[in-house]
Amino acid sequence: MFNAISGYLFAFTHCYVGNIHPQVTEALLQELFSSASALEGCKLIRKEKSLYGFVDYFDRRSAAFAIVTLNGRQIFWLPIKVN
Repeated sequence: MFNAISGYLFAFTHCYVGNIHPQVTEALLQELFSSASALEGCKLIRKEKSLYGFVDYFDRRSAAFAIVTLNGRQIFWLPIKVN
């Protein structure tokens, strides 16, 4: 049951989240990503004009599920990038 996509997706328990709208808060990000599975942690990073975050799950399957289901989801009319 190993292929290039599943092998990559199941390699990590954390997700990078990019292209985040400035109005998004850490609480909102945590709420959105906890809909995929229970979170271990969530961090939103603001640097100059960019905003990105990291979301940590307890297991690889949860992280992979979040990537598949939340990548491209629009928050405040911007599609987030999850990988």
